[in-house]
Amino acid sequence: MRIKFSMPWPEIVVTVVILLMDQLSKHWVKVTLPLYQPMPFIPGVLGLCYVRNSGVAFGFLSGYPWLMAILSIVGMIGLVIMYIMLFIVRNVATLPSDEEEFNGTLPQINAACRLAWTLTFGGAVGNVIDRVRYGSVVDFLYFPFVDFAIFNIADIAITCGGILMVAIYLYLEFGLKPTRNVSHE
Repeated sequence: MRIKFSMPWPEIVVTVVILLMDQLSKHWVKVTLPLYQPMPFIPGVLGLCYVRNSGVAFGFLSGYPWLMAILSIVGMIGLVIMYIMLFIVRNVATLPSDEEEFNGTLPQINAACRLAWTLTFGGAVGNVIDRVRYGSVVDFLYFPFVDFAIFNIADIAITCGGILMVAIYLYLEFGLKPTRNVSHE
């Protein structure tokens, strides 16, 4: 069996766009906003507040910046290995090779899997850059109408990738009906 390899340009472009948006917005926040001073952006809906998060989600494990940097890098390596295994070696994202069974939707499902992975990877890289450079992640977006964590562009990409992964799983698990007629004689 020959494995076809082609450069994953769409994934590279989306990752670079996420990284640029994330790093440029964090740079703007660092040079523009004072630390820990909330300010309205869209009053009552979206606010800005520059904070440094040395932990993971919701500040968990803060105070261990080098541990967080190491765990983040290990996680990114895991994502790269997952990408290689799912998309390059198998050339399809863990789906059966019989496209007829999936009502002709296999290319769309594969593209959605790649997008979910790319969003997650791009966001993870953005936050790892902060962890390695500063020992913490720059967060700055919050919703004043709910008591929720302050986050950044990378967190949005990771969250969207995760939601898409769950949606793909639910679609595969509950939404697809095989098109083959199975006769019971």
